[in-house]
Amino acid sequence: MSYKHGMPLPSPCSRTVPPGPLLLVVIALLAHLAGCEPPPEAPTELSDLSRYLYREYNDEDERVMQAGARNMYDFLSTLDLEGERSDRSFEPEDLQDEDVADITRPDRPLENCLPLGIGGVSRHPIENHALLMIQPDQTEAEASANFYDRSFPETSDPTCFLDRTCDLIVTVNDAERQNLLLKVQFILFKNFRWVEILDEDGEHERWAIVARSWFEQEWEGESGENALLQSYASDLWFENDDGTVWRYQTLWSESRTTPAAEDNVVLGILRTSIDGSFGRADNAIDTLLE
Repeated sequence: MSYKHGMPLPSPCSRTVPPGPLLLVVIALLAHLAGCEPPPEAPTELSDLSRYLYREYNDEDERVMQAGARNMYDFLSTLDLEGERSDRSFEPEDLQDEDVADITRPDRPLENCLPLGIGGVSRHPIENHALLMIQPDQTEAEASANFYDRSFPETSDPTCFLDRTCDLIVTVNDAERQNLLLKVQFILFKNFRWVEILDEDGEHERWAIVARSWFEQEWEGESGENALLQSYASDLWFENDDGTVWRYQTLWSESRTTPAAEDNVVLGILRTSIDGSFGRADNAIDTLLE
């Protein structure tokens, strides 16, 4: 079944036909061919769900991502997203090869990555976040970025994303990041897509935006002593009835620093940086709307 703007298109699943053994067989065959079987059940455990959202991102059956986003929204509803950072951050399990099979990436062991997930809340509605996502200059929204330039190689008019006439936007990001550990310029591939969250009756409940990003290669710092070796991230934005947005990012990343930093130090810096980026995005939206 395919949805556009929340309205289901006619399909053999929804047709009324007279009963009968032969007709039931035909209906079952048509339903199978039309993709009317239920989508794979999305995991509820956080590590498995995080991997699922990354792995299934490009599944042609939009119900697959709907199920994953639904479960992540339900998980976030159990958290105090304005509470202590330590109470809304997590360390999921490693990605596996099958989770990244559809992207070009550095030839490095995935278990080398440090995993981190963190939730937060935005004071802006989801439409404002969509507007920010299509801006060519993302510097103000990105924590620890000296510059962050976004291009849209598959469309000449990314504003189609605002009203969901295009539900997927492909971006390429040329950026330089600097923090306490390193300074590195890199190219990041990041795609954004609208996902409709449905209620138990299959009716529209709310919209979400789900993003997936990755490096295609390793990125060395100017001195050669520091590097961003691999990075994979899943970002989610969920609209709420009160006009705010719930946010969640899962990041799996590997870097090299000189001198080498302990894993807990790196995770602490990443946790602070990601959490800070939520607030920076809100401030960037404030500026954009002025």
